[in-house]
Amino acid sequence: MARGTRIRALISFAWVSALGVLSACVKDIAIEVVPEPPRLAIYSFLQPDSLASVWISQTKSVTDRQPFHAVTNATVIISADDGLTRTLNLVDADRGKYQASFIPQPEVTYRLSVTAEGYPPVEAITTVPSLVSLDNVDYRIIPVNKPTDCAEIGACADTVTRYAFALTFSDPVSTRNYYRVSSSLEYRSETSNLESSGGETATVWDTLTTTANNNSVDPVLEGLEALTIDEPYEKYRDYYFTDQLFNGQEYTFVYTSEVEEAFPLSMNIILTQYHKTGYHYLQSIALQEELGDIFSELIPLAQNIQGGYGIFSSFSQDRIVIKLD
Repeated sequence: MARGTRIRALISFAWVSALGVLSACVKDIAIEVVPEPPRLAIYSFLQPDSLASVWISQTKSVTDRQPFHAVTNATVIISADDGLTRTLNLVDADRGKYQASFIPQPEVTYRLSVTAEGYPPVEAITTVPSLVSLDNVDYRIIPVNKPTDCAEIGACADTVTRYAFALTFSDPVSTRNYYRVSSSLEYRSETSNLESSGGETATVWDTLTTTANNNSVDPVLEGLEALTIDEPYEKYRDYYFTDQLFNGQEYTFVYTSEVEEAFPLSMNIILTQYHKTGYHYLQSIALQEELGDIFSELIPLAQNIQGGYGIFSSFSQDRIVIKLD
């Protein structure tokens, strides 16, 4: 046997032997999974322009393959600090949606109480934030020489158009306010050509909406904005921040949007002020989506339901539509 062949044979024998030793050390360990009794799961965001609604489901064990369990036998009560109490009615059994015939009001505190047979009762509390208006929104076009990479036929421009937006608003004087800035683009897209009976063709256009390709280095940004985010998330971003740097003052938040579409019509810009619990809940979801791989640290989902799981919070928002040239 040649020396090289003999060495390879010895290595192969050692590798197989090592595998045999390792396999001999492996033992089957039975792990008993004791399922936790189901609890109520709540989802609700009160807002001053919609009827109060609450979605109720139940938690499930790791062995449960059914994706969703709506709870339809609940008694749902919302009481306010003005002394009024409302009972919500089941309006959508498939989704476990309960609704009341009242619209929540800003700066009013609401308490949620839910009971259902077979589940521990749950409670939660939120105060609807006051409306913070967009006092002014300015924009300008920043010249860039950047080719587009979108694949939509009839909607994609040759080069990117970059818009710089400046959103000015007055922050209420309080201990802390919690904001989100989001935007969406409305544009025209050529969908097809129709041929008439006379043989002529007519172009058919649709008006579509898409998330905006945003970027910002505004100093108020924190949390998610401090992370290094890979594609595709770095393009489609809402901005979460507090008034820590401008409490009780007028502030102008600045960001840019890159538009690849050939026929942009308008940018829909929304300034949302959240109750603290809702802000942390949505921010924790955003962090889970950005870092949700098996090698990252587990990020707990923020919640405020006593006796169960989920979120009962509130927000108010102002929006403005900017017509793009």
